[in-house]
Amino acid sequence: SRYSNLRATRAHGNYIENAPIFSLLLLVVDALNVVPKLVVNVLGSLFLFGRVFHMMGLWKFEGSTLGRMIGAVCTMLSLILGSCLSIYSAGQVIEGGFGGGAVKGRLGIIAMIFAAGMSFAGIIVEKQKE
Repeated sequence: SRYSNLRATRAHGNYIENAPIFSLLLLVVDALNVVPKLVVNVLGSLFLFGRVFHMMGLWKFEGSTLGRMIGAVCTMLSLILGSCLSIYSAGQVIEGGFGGGAVKGRLGIIAMIFAAGMSFAGIIVEKQKE
């Protein structure tokens, strides 16, 4: 029906709004190599879990559902944790980077600016959807 197609389109659109931001945050955390890989994998799994629940909640019923709520909480939690971990990782690289080499220090500064920008962008996108 028309409404099921609309819900499916909205579920896909919602994923597209969140996945690039989170993917870039996770890429920064992984590339800086400060946080253990297990933490990166768990964070990615939390995001995937949240997106699947959100999608199922959107497909089944219109309006607020338990799946959408669980999905939104997991998505926001993974975005917030990813933002914090990327800023922490960038800070660690900056702290250890200036003594060990200017290139590593610059990478940390760039990552810090990028992570802060992506964090605010993710929060703004979530606020605008409400």
